[in-house]
Amino acid sequence: MKELKELNDGSNHSREDEEGDTSFPQSEEEKEEEEEEESSESNHDDDISPKVMPLLKYGRIPMDPMASRESSSSSCSFSVPCKCSTLGRVILDSARLGMTLDPATVPSMQQGTRTFSVLALALEDGSIHLINATNGQAICKSDQLKVKADGTRVDVVSMCFDSGANYLGVLTVDGDVAVFELKYGLVASTTSSSDTTAGTGGNSKINNTFGMGLKQERPEKKLFDSFLSRLAGDDRGGRIGGGGGGMGILLGDGGASNAVDGNIGAQELPLMATVGRQGVNDSDEDNENNNITSTDATTFSLCLIQPVSVARFTYKTHGSNIIGTCLAIDPAYRCKKEKGIIAGFSDGRLIYTKRSAHGGVAADDRGFGGVMGSLLQPKRYDLDLYQSVGVSGIEAVAWRGSLLSWADESGIKIFDIEKMSRIAHIDRPSGARASLYPHISSLSPTLVFERSDSLLICWGDCLMNMAIVNKSRTGSGDIDVNGKSGSRMTVRCEMAWEMDCVGCGVQPIDDEFVAVLGLSSATSSGDGLEDEDGKDLNRNENENDPIDSLGQYFVELQIIKRSDGSMISSDVLPLAVNDLSKITKPSTKDIVLASSFCTPRMEDTAEADGEDAMVEESTEVDIQNIIMSTMVSSIKEEQPKNVFTDQHMKWNMNGYRRAIFDDYYQQDDTEQESCVSSVSSDDSDDYTFLFRPNKTTPCSTKMLTNIPNMIVRSRDDLVLAQFRDVDDAIDHAQLTRKYGLVLRYGLNHRQMLRRHSLQTVIEDYLNAVLNPSETLEDYESPRLLSIRRLNIAAKAAPILIGGNIELWERWVNEFSTIPGGLLILRPHVPVRDPKLSPQIYNSFLQKMFSEIAEMLSKETAGSKHDTEYIHSNAVDLFLAAVRAWGTSSSLRDRIKLHQKFLEGNMSRSNKSEEQIRLLCEAESALANRMQQSATIYLQLDPSIAQGTRDNSDYFLSSVLPPTGPTYDCLFDLRTMQTFFTKELNKMKSSKDDNRFHSTKLAILETLSDLYYIDGDTRNALLSYLVVGSEYAIDILEDMSNTALQQVLKDDVSVFSDSKLNCRFKHVLTFIQSAELHKLLTDPEAIGSLKVPPIVSLICLVGLQNAGPFIVDHCVLPDSKGYSSQVGRGAICFPIHMVANQLKNYPKLLLWLLHNILVNRPEIYVNFPNTAVPPTTVTKLHKAHFDLLVAFDDKSYVPDRRLSDILSFEEIRKESSMLKFLKAALPHGGIRSDDVRKTLEWHRRGKKDVSDKVELSNFKVLFPHLFAHELAYVIERSSKGSEEDSREVLLLYLEGVVSLPHAVEYAERNLPHSSILWDTLVSFCLDPNQSGGEGSSSLDGKLFGSLMEVAARSGANLAHLVSKIPKNMRIDGIRHRLVAAISDYQTKLKLHENTFQIISSDKIDLLREHCHRSRRGTRVDLYSSRQDLIPDTHKDEDTIEIILKPWKEGKARLASKRQMRQSRNIGVVKSYYDIGMNLPSSLEIQ
Repeated sequence: MKELKELNDGSNHSREDEEGDTSFPQSEEEKEEEEEEESSESNHDDDISPKVMPLLKYGRIPMDPMASRESSSSSCSFSVPCKCSTLGRVILDSARLGMTLDPATVPSMQQGTRTFSVLALALEDGSIHLINATNGQAICKSDQLKVKADGTRVDVVSMCFDSGANYLGVLTVDGDVAVFELKYGLVASTTSSSDTTAGTGGNSKINNTFGMGLKQERPEKKLFDSFLSRLAGDDRGGRIGGGGGGMGILLGDGGASNAVDGNIGAQELPLMATVGRQGVNDSDEDNENNNITSTDATTFSLCLIQPVSVARFTYKTHGSNIIGTCLAIDPAYRCKKEKGIIAGFSDGRLIYTKRSAHGGVAADDRGFGGVMGSLLQPKRYDLDLYQSVGVSGIEAVAWRGSLLSWADESGIKIFDIEKMSRIAHIDRPSGARASLYPHISSLSPTLVFERSDSLLICWGDCLMNMAIVNKSRTGSGDIDVNGKSGSRMTVRCEMAWEMDCVGCGVQPIDDEFVAVLGLSSATSSGDGLEDEDGKDLNRNENENDPIDSLGQYFVELQIIKRSDGSMISSDVLPLAVNDLSKITKPSTKDIVLASSFCTPRMEDTAEADGEDAMVEESTEVDIQNIIMSTMVSSIKEEQPKNVFTDQHMKWNMNGYRRAIFDDYYQQDDTEQESCVSSVSSDDSDDYTFLFRPNKTTPCSTKMLTNIPNMIVRSRDDLVLAQFRDVDDAIDHAQLTRKYGLVLRYGLNHRQMLRRHSLQTVIEDYLNAVLNPSETLEDYESPRLLSIRRLNIAAKAAPILIGGNIELWERWVNEFSTIPGGLLILRPHVPVRDPKLSPQIYNSFLQKMFSEIAEMLSKETAGSKHDTEYIHSNAVDLFLAAVRAWGTSSSLRDRIKLHQKFLEGNMSRSNKSEEQIRLLCEAESALANRMQQSATIYLQLDPSIAQGTRDNSDYFLSSVLPPTGPTYDCLFDLRTMQTFFTKELNKMKSSKDDNRFHSTKLAILETLSDLYYIDGDTRNALLSYLVVGSEYAIDILEDMSNTALQQVLKDDVSVFSDSKLNCRFKHVLTFIQSAELHKLLTDPEAIGSLKVPPIVSLICLVGLQNAGPFIVDHCVLPDSKGYSSQVGRGAICFPIHMVANQLKNYPKLLLWLLHNILVNRPEIYVNFPNTAVPPTTVTKLHKAHFDLLVAFDDKSYVPDRRLSDILSFEEIRKESSMLKFLKAALPHGGIRSDDVRKTLEWHRRGKKDVSDKVELSNFKVLFPHLFAHELAYVIERSSKGSEEDSREVLLLYLEGVVSLPHAVEYAERNLPHSSILWDTLVSFCLDPNQSGGEGSSSLDGKLFGSLMEVAARSGANLAHLVSKIPKNMRIDGIRHRLVAAISDYQTKLKLHENTFQIISSDKIDLLREHCHRSRRGTRVDLYSSRQDLIPDTHKDEDTIEIILKPWKEGKARLASKRQMRQSRNIGVVKSYYDIGMNLPSSLEIQ
């Protein structure tokens, strides 16, 4: 303990200065130095770890109720020095308070109890004051507590309360004793808001409602009370319920009631700003069950009910030198018939007085005298309990239940007052001698029974704790206090520490800590403590410093841990002194420490019974349950009794600190890094705690509200010490601008806020997040607001604002001043609970659009890709707001739209991420519209902690969508349509069209969404098409080239739709669901767009999506499906109308016709319902051919040599032109001769075809161009001449560069096969004709390839082998011939086996047919036995059919048979020919 002498981070000097105490004035220079130090400290964010907040707070309690702090000339609490004091605890229950009241007149009273700390003070002028210990309000007038009936001035030396503070015992120097009977009640006062300021007196307006609610008692009872009062000398007649002033008194103990002076209850506690709770008159800090509440205007104050009954008697002092020193009355004084009083005197006597009754009389009446007065006095019995041997008297006495303890010069005694047996004697500690402390005049011990079995002792520098235990006489060990009769009480020392101060008082705090009030020597304790400048830290240069004035000592309040004696808190108390000249040496008895946790107590069983009775009285009684429980329960069944627990054992200081303010600082380093550094690494405060699970240490309501109140009293001053609460923690956090920590305190304990408003705390938090430069984070330079902080503020808004519409409007305006603020706030704006006004949503959207339009029109720094990404995201967020705030039915339809699109396109290799995003966005918006609630107010939303769902796995919303159209649009639809229409017109009238191009597109898309929300599908689609026409300016050329490449290469993989096309894919499903196909061919729509509707649609959704849609819905012009639906809106496109829209876009037209040819041949080249194709289709054939020729690829050269052998896939591959020619030539739209001539001229590089010019005059410039197509046309249209056959062969060899095609043609053309083979062999043997395949005629590489291809196609290899020149070298000819022969043999075997299988199958089929045909042989009905089938096959069983005669009898059957036989007379039997040549054995007759 001696080593732990340093104070707790700055003594009470700095704390008092912050709280505005006048005891420590500062000079201007000192203030400037402190401000510089604070600013320099605040400029280091790394060191921003604010010191732990001091544990206790202090405030001075003035005794002058009418004086304010400003008008008071002295800072002391007492104008007259105080001699002694005592603290009691009063508990008032609502059942007793309301039993004489009309319930209708007491609306604010509820079931429960209320606890008050009552402080009795005796001044040197002989007056006794009774005040509320927590706020300084006077409970009664000082003249109501008179020790002597005549009011003679007395010198009070000791006072003591009983257990419930119902009786107050007073002892004077002369040995006079007065015991006051105190009855408490509550006075109701109505105080205006302007009168609730601390320090104003006399402004309370008393409400007479409760006085009017008092029930009238019966006159017989009044008469009986009056008679007994007069008989006992206490005149109570005519005072029941009487008195002036009109104040209603709530009785605490029943009985009489007189009016109290109107000034009582009007005085507010003029404590410092950080002490107490503003606006609360009653003490509820130590309240266990504080359920009595009042309205904002009505408060209840504790008062004393007059008259006060006083019992007076006197001890014989046997001399003027013998004086009274201490007094203790029985804690069960009220309950026992024999009233016990213990008095100690300076001659060492300890007298135990028993009185048969209280015997008190009214304080203002002397009662009857004479014989009657003496007869009515209670019997009194005095017993000298102890006589000290030395010259010292009794210095202190304590009484708890049956245990009594006192101290004199020899030591401390513990005594059992019931058994009248001595328990223990404890010698006086060696450090408890005044001679060891020259700066102190005398040392007085402090004895405190903290429990029924525990005694705290503070004497000198010694702190001890003695446990009183029962031990069996056999030595079996410790047992409970209520042990067996054979046990004896002993004392065990559980704590003994040497302190670094002289103890003036000790009080328990909890089971781990005690509070010690001590006197410390300024010279001894501060040796060597100097600051950096060499100044003595124990000296204050201010001459008015009370510590400096007191000179040699100062008072400090320490909190000491019981287990190791360590001091965890130490505060120097600047107690004020009226007259310094009167102070020579202080005495420990002049400085007293009292606590509401340690007041007089009875036996634990009596206290427990009292608590049970209090609970029963404050609880409604259910008679039926009591009767039923009595009937079913056993008579001998004993209910378990409640165990009494002292107040300090119910409270835990560490738990309170963690719950209130220390939990943030007690976290380990890893948790600090995870919650602050990782989440908000660039902030000095944790703003994101709202979005994490609350890890605040749970704490009961009793622990948070049942805190101890400690009173420090000196001769001239009275100070209230309290543990700091949530308001103090908020004040401390605000000093360092830790508004995240402030909000955390406020939310965790919002019901305990008194000085601060939760609304103000929330506003400070949001302001701190949105204004980083105003916090401590601007230590280097003013910081800009980051998107991360914006997200934090927006995410916290619904949690902190809840359903307050006014606050939402205010913070929406606040976010609108921040660039990008509305975009981030939008997902968190409420849409259901609460639903804001349409004007707020209108203004929100308009401001958001204005901000986006400004951003789109400006050129931003950075890459083009990044800029486009930012702009696209901003527009997406804005459109999401428009859709989400539309009608619920539009969200439902939009969900169905996206779902239908995804279901129909999942099988395609199509990008659907954007559509899945839009679907999830719509589902989330609809769920928000159906489920959003303000229930997340001030608590965590479960959906915030969850991660975002994966867009690749979209799902249906669990919310039941609305049925039918709804009209619940959050914004004004017409207003928004008008606003965006005006904005669009401004864009159109602007000359700088390129600058506003992106903004125009955003407006058009917004208008389409607004029309969709309104249910106007036609205008919605038109707006979408306008968007597509605007996009066509930028992407049409690239899209046309992509379409051409897809046709020429016949490859769909060339498509690569942009994100722009992906976001509009659902428009196709929208057209289908709304049946808006006709709009795409409507002349009106064509005239309103820059490009045709089909082109706009292609630019909007992309080639990959628009192609299948248009092709699938194309029909013939005279289709019945189209003509029957023209009147009601066709759901298809006539092919000629679509072609007409694309005639100015030849590449797109070619792409469309090619897709129709490939995917819909039934409407283009295959006509199942007509033999003659429509004229419009044949015209399209001609246009298709012209386009294919026009967009020919003259630069095409095959990337192979003639000797390369093509695979079967390459052989079967056909170009787009060849496919078209094969399909279209039979229909006559184009003729073979015209095609041949056109292709030949294009091969020669001529576009103008003239019949007068001979082709032979021009050389072929592009031998590979249309070679395959021309060969096909010549083969198809020629008359089979040898010249044409040679030309076709040369086209395959030179143009197509393919030996397989040439060999197949030679084999296919039977009339000229031999000539073609000779030509082919000669071509392969001629090195000049072979294109340089070989360097000489002896190189047989090309000829070897010819042999291999011929063998594969089944040609005559013997003829080719005979054509091989001598000395020709063919690599691998042996292997090739062997492989060719092997292949031939395999093919031959395949053919033979196939023929055998076919022949076998044919015979089996014929046999089965014959077998089935013989089943039709006629059956004779009545033959005894008839073979249905001739016995030709032995392996077949004979079938016998037995037919039963019909009901008409055999005669009728016989007549029918005869008739049939007569008809067949003369009929010649003939053979039945089944059309097959069968063996004679199988012929059927």
